[in-house]
Amino acid sequence: MIAAPSSDSMTYATVEQQSLDFVRFSLTPWLRRVELAVSSDRDLTFDRQYVQFSIDALLRPDSAGRAAFYREALDPIHGWLTRAEVRELEDMPPEPEPSPAAVMARAINNVMEASTNGNGS
Repeated sequence: MIAAPSSDSMTYATVEQQSLDFVRFSLTPWLRRVELAVSSDRDLTFDRQYVQFSIDALLRPDSAGRAAFYREALDPIHGWLTRAEVRELEDMPPEPEPSPAAVMARAINNVMEASTNGNGS
C-alpha cells in the first residue's frame, strides 16, 4: 500500500486487486491471531466457542467477475442458485412480493408472447 503507483496511472482493476492483496496478505494473518487469542481466552468466550471474523465481503471478486458467476449460477438449465440466494450473497434485501395485478400482467404478457411466437410472426 505504501509503494502504490500514482493516481493518474491507477485503474479500477488495479485498485481493486491491491485491496484484495492487502486483505489477503496483511489483514488476514492478524485477524487469525486475534481470533485465536479471543477464542482461547475463557473470560471472553463461553464453553468451547470459537471467534471468527467474516471477511467474505472484503474478498469478493470484482463486479464483472461476480456478474459472470451469477449469470451462470442463475442459468435456467444448469444454474444452482435462485435470485433470492444471489440477493442474500450480495447483502441485498429480499425482493418484495409482487402485487396480484403485476402477477396477472406478467401472465398475460407470457401468453401473448407465446401466441405470437407460435404463429411465426
